[in-house]
Amino acid sequence: KLQFLYFIGVNIKLNMIDCGHCGKNCSCVGMCRCAQTREELGERVTVEKGNKYCEYLRGLREGKAVELVPLDAAAVEYVEAVLQGLPGVQDVALSKDKKSVFASSKDRSSVSMVQGFAERDTMEVEMAASPKRHDEFVLTGASCKSCTSNISKKLRKEPSKVSACCFDINKDGESSMRTYSEPHVSTPRLQAEVASRTALAADKFGVAMQTTRGDWETSVFVKDSNLPPEVVTIDGVSEAKMLKHSASCNLLNLSLVPSCDISKVRHAVVAALKQQNLLVDPYAECKFCGPSCCCTSVDCSCKHEQEGAFGEMIQVYGEDERYCTDLKAVTEGQYVEIVPTSAEVLEGVYEVLNGMDGVDTVVLSKERESVFVGSQNIPKVIRALHEKEKGAMTLRPQRRDEFRLTGATCKSCTANIGRKFKNADALEAWSFDIENERLDVFSYVGTPESEVQVEVASKVLQAGEKFGVARKVPWEPRLSDRRAMLTTSIVVKGADEHAQYPEWSMINGVTTGEVVPCPNTEYEVVNIGMLEGTSPSAVRHAVSRALAENKIEIASPSADWKGKAAKVEPNAPDYEDADHAVDVNKLLSEQQVFEFIVGGMRCVSCATKIESHFADVPGVARCNVNAATSITRVTASPSVLDADAVQKHIASLGFTAELLQSAGAAGFVFAAPPGDTDIALKTLQAMETVESAALVDDSKLLVKVAPGVMAIDIEKEAKEQGVHLERDKSSRNDKLLSALKREDAIAESKRGFIESAIPTVPLIVLHMILESFAGVAPMRDVKIYNSLTLEPLVEWTLCTYVLLRCGAPFYKGAWAALRNGSANMAVLVCIGVTTAYIASIVMSVIAIFSEHMEPELHFATAAALLCFMLLGQYLESNAKAMTSEALVSLMELQPTDATIIRKDRKTGEVLGTEIVDTEELVRGVVCRVAAGVRVPCDGHVVSGSGDVDESMVTGEPMPVHKRIGDEVVGGTIVMDGAVDVEVDHCGSETMLSQILQIVLEAQNSKAPIQKYADMISAVFVPVIVLISIIVFLVWLSLGLADVWGDDFTDESDVIIACPCAMGLATPTAVMVGTGLGAKAGILIKGGEALEGAAKPKAVLFDKTGTLTMGKPSVTEYLWFAEKDKPLEEKVVKMVAAAESSSDHPIAKAIVKHCDRGALPVPEDFENIPGKGIRCSLEGSVLTIGKPKYILETTHLTAVVEERIAEIQSEGKTVVVAAYDGEARCLFGISDVIRKESKEVIAALHKRGIDVHMVTGDNTRTAKHVAGILGIPENRVNSEILPAGKAMVVKGLQEDLNEKIFFVGDGINDTPALAQADVGVAIGGGTNVAVESADIVLIKDDLWGVLHSIQIAAATTSKIKWNFVWAFGYNVCAIPIAAGVLYPAFHLQLPPIIAGIAMVASSLTVLASSLLLKTFKPTCS
Repeated sequence: KLQFLYFIGVNIKLNMIDCGHCGKNCSCVGMCRCAQTREELGERVTVEKGNKYCEYLRGLREGKAVELVPLDAAAVEYVEAVLQGLPGVQDVALSKDKKSVFASSKDRSSVSMVQGFAERDTMEVEMAASPKRHDEFVLTGASCKSCTSNISKKLRKEPSKVSACCFDINKDGESSMRTYSEPHVSTPRLQAEVASRTALAADKFGVAMQTTRGDWETSVFVKDSNLPPEVVTIDGVSEAKMLKHSASCNLLNLSLVPSCDISKVRHAVVAALKQQNLLVDPYAECKFCGPSCCCTSVDCSCKHEQEGAFGEMIQVYGEDERYCTDLKAVTEGQYVEIVPTSAEVLEGVYEVLNGMDGVDTVVLSKERESVFVGSQNIPKVIRALHEKEKGAMTLRPQRRDEFRLTGATCKSCTANIGRKFKNADALEAWSFDIENERLDVFSYVGTPESEVQVEVASKVLQAGEKFGVARKVPWEPRLSDRRAMLTTSIVVKGADEHAQYPEWSMINGVTTGEVVPCPNTEYEVVNIGMLEGTSPSAVRHAVSRALAENKIEIASPSADWKGKAAKVEPNAPDYEDADHAVDVNKLLSEQQVFEFIVGGMRCVSCATKIESHFADVPGVARCNVNAATSITRVTASPSVLDADAVQKHIASLGFTAELLQSAGAAGFVFAAPPGDTDIALKTLQAMETVESAALVDDSKLLVKVAPGVMAIDIEKEAKEQGVHLERDKSSRNDKLLSALKREDAIAESKRGFIESAIPTVPLIVLHMILESFAGVAPMRDVKIYNSLTLEPLVEWTLCTYVLLRCGAPFYKGAWAALRNGSANMAVLVCIGVTTAYIASIVMSVIAIFSEHMEPELHFATAAALLCFMLLGQYLESNAKAMTSEALVSLMELQPTDATIIRKDRKTGEVLGTEIVDTEELVRGVVCRVAAGVRVPCDGHVVSGSGDVDESMVTGEPMPVHKRIGDEVVGGTIVMDGAVDVEVDHCGSETMLSQILQIVLEAQNSKAPIQKYADMISAVFVPVIVLISIIVFLVWLSLGLADVWGDDFTDESDVIIACPCAMGLATPTAVMVGTGLGAKAGILIKGGEALEGAAKPKAVLFDKTGTLTMGKPSVTEYLWFAEKDKPLEEKVVKMVAAAESSSDHPIAKAIVKHCDRGALPVPEDFENIPGKGIRCSLEGSVLTIGKPKYILETTHLTAVVEERIAEIQSEGKTVVVAAYDGEARCLFGISDVIRKESKEVIAALHKRGIDVHMVTGDNTRTAKHVAGILGIPENRVNSEILPAGKAMVVKGLQEDLNEKIFFVGDGINDTPALAQADVGVAIGGGTNVAVESADIVLIKDDLWGVLHSIQIAAATTSKIKWNFVWAFGYNVCAIPIAAGVLYPAFHLQLPPIIAGIAMVASSLTVLASSLLLKTFKPTCS
């Protein structure tokens, strides 16, 4: 049967058959003549190997047309000449690119022609051969070579199915045309294309294929599948039938009467089809735009569309074939260049567009001759513009590319860059947004994106080395990150486009790198992809260094990479801006994160100042300051900027900085006695257990030790050599814990408040309370001189003490801020206090020279204001400490000491036990953990056993019994028994440390909504000072004019304004929210993830390991032999013994189910791939496998087969066991659905969230699981590859334009986790999945998905309410303090009350965030 099918031309593929020559999966089914054909072709002829190898050899053997491609292009004409002289060859034609030769024959096969060529080949040409289709057409209307040349051009225009053609001209009538094409092209498809393209050459030409029946055939592309009856009635058409071609069109196949006028018949058919709007012609050309346009309609409507959209006065610019494309880009795009006819019209156009609704962007071109406009509806804008400006104008479509520009801090910087851009041909216009580090560049739509990118990168580099630029591009699914990406380019010479440069992947923030050659030049362009938050300048420096290390020359910024001669300099760019040049030898391909606890920050303006300062520091990639925790993280190149340099920068701003850690630093810090540092250093460097030792400062040494060596070992060995060393025990965790508890800040503010309250309370009692309520002013009756009494002197003395003693920190902070060109909260406080203090002094001095003046004093106001500020700081520090309680409680889970088993390093003999700090632990050390003690590190049990409480990790209240070999987690408690644990992970590598780091980074991150508060805080203080000056001048003028008198005071405006509340609105809520998640076993990696998780539109679940347990288990067991319990027990035990030899997951599931104690050893074990296993046990034969395999040796009853089909319909795998030739039992195996999956999905549906399943499993299983869980079938995506999962997510993002969740657990889910707006990884998943996710569920429980959404929603809502409080307070308080109520009600706000209100505003926001701690996630 197979031979018959094969020889009649049916292609068959059988995996199990190997033809012996072609390999498996060929179409020869073991009976091929491929080897014979290959031998006949000769050694100098190659045939493309692949899926079509057998098909090609068969085509060459049986076909009559061939394509020969000489490996030496110069031999093409020689091959053509030889073939033309070969007997029996009918046609010889060159290909379109003239690199191959086509030949056909009526009598000889392709193999025969190749052999004939070889016999006459004197040059021994090596070439490739492939079979071709050869067809003959009847051609009418062609009477000369000019006609056939025109037709040939149309047929060869890409894309075309016709590879080559040749003609025989008959001047009196019918000519013939022969074509070569690929063998798989269908006849009607070829007919339609040839007929359409021939008609394009001229209307007079007609073409049809001559069939074996003697009639003529041609085909036409149509829309509908119904046959138009009018076509059959046309003269010359004998028969018509409709053939399916594709989803968008069909083929109308026409049989024509011989000797008819083919051209007229085709025109009549086309006219009939057009009348019914059925014609589709992908090869028709535009009659208005020219023969090279991209129109696909038969009658072009471009002119009509242009005039209808814009009118006759407005033209669209388009060069030749781009006209239609440009017209479409103008009418459908969002950016256009308007070129008026005169400068006067340009000025009017610019003014009109600037005030027009719906216009997003208006930018003048670099020559100031045109205007670039951005809008969602360009035709509407153009029509509205033309109504006001009647002049003629030309439109040119544009593309806008967004770049991130760093280093530009003022208009001078942007002007410098703009001057460089003027010399760039590809750049038409540009605009800068310094504050948001944004550069928008306009270019013609026909300009390649790569050219724009390289031009911008080169010109910005010319403007100055301090500038960095990268283009923002849509993100493609990758394993590294899910965020939007940036790309930048470097022009080089000598890079290999096919080589791999591993140094790129080591650069922090770089995701991709590619080398693209520049045509017709000696240059290449290196394109670098990076993460969105990465510094383009830092990446460019690092990549430049990596290129230099590979001996690749970097072109100077002025290099003309498009083809002209240019200067190339080795190793490093020659930057024009020498003041900002950075030594390339200092650049590292790795960045480090420096963490500091910053002291002296009074408000969010201080944090903003630090961030903006480091934005301009070379070598710094990013800086993030958390105003709530005072923790600053600076990411920098350590060779350009080390920890000491960062610390000095912070100190220069008026703050203190204590280093928490330098990422990547490893080893111990030891302190040596004064004067013995050099001796200690030499001693350490000579030790075999020390890898390196270096001085940190005058008395401290950083020592990196060999694996397994502890700090205590180094101390003892040094002591034996007479050097006393002591390990620095000031751990990072201790410092961090102190910072989070805000112990220093609370103690300092408490001390300051008490010291200020002691003199301030008497002041308030004497000056305000007694005078205001009792009318008593005892000190005012004691006169010193003229009107000067004892009261001003006493108040001045007490107030001066408060200002100098308690107000010093405020004045220092204000001076540091002003010195650095900024203003913070301390500036406002100092202005208010100093104004009251100086005014009181002035009034007291005036009283000396006046006999009847009673001075108005504000000493009590100044002192009371400082006292209330310090009280507010004390309360605020306590409240901030409360927001970190969750993180503090996690840190306190970490054990501080461990009991280690000491061994002799040489003999291994146990010497005893010793208690050490957990920070001294290293891998390989064994710790002894008794009952009631926390496990000090992550490791595995090497001795003993006991019950361990792992509730902090799993959430399960029941202890887990641990024995030798089991893993334990640091921080868990041994409840019963005692175990010896070998350290696997210690320090920052433990699970608890990593959880702490994730939570800390999340709390230090900023939610996107925070940027609005940062923008306001940056200008808040200067604006408030300006408002205060204006209010003062207004009330001074009104007082001098005696409008309302002179009793209004103007200090409250400065005092009452508070940017702190706005700055604390987001970070405090994020801290509480992420801490709430950590307590619930949910790690939320940052404010962006928290805000994105608040309101998802859809949640996509992976199936295996996410909705299911991910481990196959036996869910169905059926014994269908006779009821014999002993026999059943014996067979089940034998099945377990047989399957125990396999590592297959299904085998393990069966062994687990059939576990019956000690198992016999199987004999004669045989594994049959794809079927099952067979073995002998205790003299009996046992066969286990698929039902079909069992049926080969025995039979199954109808009832059993029905049960098997029923189990398989549920998506389960069925395994049958046969004992002594008789089927005995079956096992149904499946991946068990998690018990909570159905309830979680129901709860998500209840919240209005769509739930989808994305799995690589088969459709039947996926739909079965979806049905159980309540997921609609149209939400199930099955048989999806890992990259396909990311594309499913991307498709949903584009369709819904909403936040998309993806929940997964494995490496195959990583692309989808990265692509999703929020990726959620199950805690039991792989490390790669956990790294790619935005949210990690520590507990292996799907309720965490719902709880994370609930926590995110509650936190985001709290942030918004915090902003309502903060903004509402300032909006209401500032006008009241300015006196808006005074004219009508004679009410004014005393400065002391203003100070209390300012403190209360921050406390209100903090209290609002702390209320979030009462939120409890629910299961509904």
